[in-house]
Amino acid sequence: MPVQLYPGDEDQARGSAIRVACVGANERVFVISGGFTSNYIQGVAIRYNTKAGRWERVDFAERERPAAIYLDPKGLAVLIPNSGRNESPEKYVIYRYDANTKEAEQTYSDHLPKSGAVRIPRVKN
Repeated sequence: MPVQLYPGDEDQARGSAIRVACVGANERVFVISGGFTSNYIQGVAIRYNTKAGRWERVDFAERERPAAIYLDPKGLAVLIPNSGRNESPEKYVIYRYDANTKEAEQTYSDHLPKSGAVRIPRVKN
């Protein structure tokens, strides 16, 4: 049985400009983004953290698509360039899975995360 990525009325889903990527080497992250139910690009990054033995999911909604994924044993982070139209002047919006709370949190930063980045390929429309 299919499972909806976002809850709500199927008839109202726009489903436009969808991009899908499976990135990473030793561990893979599934990233999907597109115009689903809002005026922002919505998406999700999903990973099975083999070292921690758990699934990690980060949902996001921004004006730009994710540029990179950061993986470490403590969690998963999704890096999105800040379009400058957000409530923060920092260069990046970072959605991070917090292993302590088992929830995702959104932060802003002018600095890249310290763990190694896995770039998400850019696709031209």
